[in-house]
Amino acid sequence: MAVNFFTTDSEFQETVNRYSQEILEGSQDNESDAELEYEQSNASDSEDCEVSEVIGGENVNNASDDENSQELVEQFLCSLDGHNDIFEHDGLDISSKDTVLAAFEKGCGCNNHCYGKLNLDIVYAHRLSMLEFERAEKEILILSKFQQMAYTSEETRRGKRQKSRFCYVFEETEICRTAWLFVYIIGNKQFRNLKKHYYENGVVPRRHGNKGRRPPNAYSFETLRKTVQFIQSYAQSNGIPMAAAPSGRDSHPPIYLPASSRKEAIHKTYKQSCEAQSETCVGLTLFKNLWKECLPHIKILTPRTDICQKCEGFRQKVLYARTETEKVESVTLFAKHLETAKHKRDYYIKCTTDAKEELERNGYSEVPVNAQPCSVNLHKVHYTFDFAQSILVPHLSNQISPFYFLSLRKIHLFGINNEGMSKQMNCLINEDQTIGLDGTKSHGPNTVISLLHHYLHSYSIGERGAIFHCDNCPEIGRASCRERV
Repeated sequence: MAVNFFTTDSEFQETVNRYSQEILEGSQDNESDAELEYEQSNASDSEDCEVSEVIGGENVNNASDDENSQELVEQFLCSLDGHNDIFEHDGLDISSKDTVLAAFEKGCGCNNHCYGKLNLDIVYAHRLSMLEFERAEKEILILSKFQQMAYTSEETRRGKRQKSRFCYVFEETEICRTAWLFVYIIGNKQFRNLKKHYYENGVVPRRHGNKGRRPPNAYSFETLRKTVQFIQSYAQSNGIPMAAAPSGRDSHPPIYLPASSRKEAIHKTYKQSCEAQSETCVGLTLFKNLWKECLPHIKILTPRTDICQKCEGFRQKVLYARTETEKVESVTLFAKHLETAKHKRDYYIKCTTDAKEELERNGYSEVPVNAQPCSVNLHKVHYTFDFAQSILVPHLSNQISPFYFLSLRKIHLFGINNEGMSKQMNCLINEDQTIGLDGTKSHGPNTVISLLHHYLHSYSIGERGAIFHCDNCPEIGRASCRERV
């Protein structure tokens, strides 16, 4: 083990700066660093593999899944190429004004006493502005300064001069190189590298030599594609597919895995599958990154996730079917249910679109005040309504100990949304204002019809026809509402 001894603080600081600069220079513009996320932990194991994922004893080889997983991996790899490294600089406490003051007191070390020519506040403000630049921006600025400061005498004692010399200037004041490097926050090694680049290429951005090169121990594209295919197959076998994507989100319908699932456990299953086939498997970190970037619609259920009761019932029937006939029947019914749900959602979207177009065509952007029922020739106004969870008042994020022994006031919340205008009216119902005694019958067809009647009479546009969508919940009593209306 090598040990370095320092006699002065300046030697120690200079060595620390040199080591920091070497680390910085070794990683600048290295876009191949992004590929390190999917390098193998064992560098010698780099051979391409043909992986056949096995889930529950079934061999998964589907041409459409192969094309889909290949496209997802390509998008994931492309997303890694756009990262930007934040510029880092030498020195400790570099943004402090005390650092500038200490440098002014110590001096630059030359006979011209360059710091005495400069204004401390201006230097401090300039250093702060330099800290705001990213690495590439700062390098271009320094290279352009080289071009401005360069001067060349045609002849020297030994013949024609080959390289330019620099006259270091700041705020129209000529200073030494040490002071100039301090003002622009540049280390000696970085300065030499930039000057060499300027001599060879001029004022152009630097490009790292490893850019675009593939590390020899990186995972093959085929291995990544097979990993994505494994996650897809696992979700199809164990997940609950939804009929359509949530409103305003990705177009892929979500697939929910059981709440007991963990990505670590799924990765362990994936690893065992690869080991059984004597194939290469990726690490847990890359496994999670591929899942997040390529398959964001595959999620694990949380306690607040709202799923369809029928979907869960069909999934349980498929999972615990004893015979092949029962399994086929359950799968058929499940597929029919998903198709029906998709048709219903498409109809809901169509109703919302028609309502918006009708309101725009008739020049309605706001709900008119005191509109009389059936006074406007509109027939496609679209409403949705539902009960939300009850609210306890007062509501405090931190429970005060006496409240634990009290029965808080329960407020019921009922919302009616005009989908064409994207405006919602919320009804707050106190627990003593329900139809039944002692807070009973707060939900049900009588309550829903009363609230809808009040809304249509007081806050509607005055349309002559409307379409209603609501949750198929027994508390609302959709069938009873339809019969009574």
